[in-house]
Amino acid sequence: VTQLAHEPDAEGRSALAEALAPTQDPQVIEPLISLLNDPSMSVAEVAAEGLQDMGPVILQKHATEERTARALRETLNARAGSSGSGALRAALIAAMGALKDPNLREVYLHALRPNEPVAVRKAALAALGNLQQPWAADIILNSLDDDNDEIRLAAVNALQSTANFTHAERLYALLET
Repeated sequence: VTQLAHEPDAEGRSALAEALAPTQDPQVIEPLISLLNDPSMSVAEVAAEGLQDMGPVILQKHATEERTARALRETLNARAGSSGSGALRAALIAAMGALKDPNLREVYLHALRPNEPVAVRKAALAALGNLQQPWAADIILNSLDDDNDEIRLAAVNALQSTANFTHAERLYALLET
C-alpha cells in the first residue's frame, strides 16, 4: 500500500491495485477509493474492479459503504464525458452494484439508455439484479425488448434474482414470440 503512493508508472500502480482486493483486508478500501481519481483510466478501472471484489467487506461497515458509493458516483460523474471511458464506467457501475444500494437506482436508469455502450448497460442490469427487489425487475423487463442479444441475456440473468409471480405474464409473452 505504501509503494502505491510512490509508484510513478501507471502499469505499476495498476498491478499494485490489482493485488490489493484479493487480500479482502478493509485497510485496502481507502487506497482503492483514492485510485479512482488516478490520471490513468486503466488504473481507475482496476481500482473500481477491486472495490467490486471488496463488496462483501465494504458492506460490513455502513460508513465505508456510503463513502465508497459516493466516491464511485463522483468518479462516474467526473469521467462520464471522457473519450474511451466506457470500460471504466462499466467497472464503476459494477462496483456500485456490489454495494446493493437502492439509492443508486437513478445511476442505473441513466446507464440503461440506448446510447450507452453495451458494457455499461450490462453492468447496470447486473447492478439492478443485485438489488433483489421486485421493483428492479420492472425496470429490467424493459431491456428484454432491446435489439442487442447481450443486453437481453443480461436482462434475463438479472431477472433471476428480482422477478416474481407478477412478472410471469410478461415473461411468458416474451417466450411466445
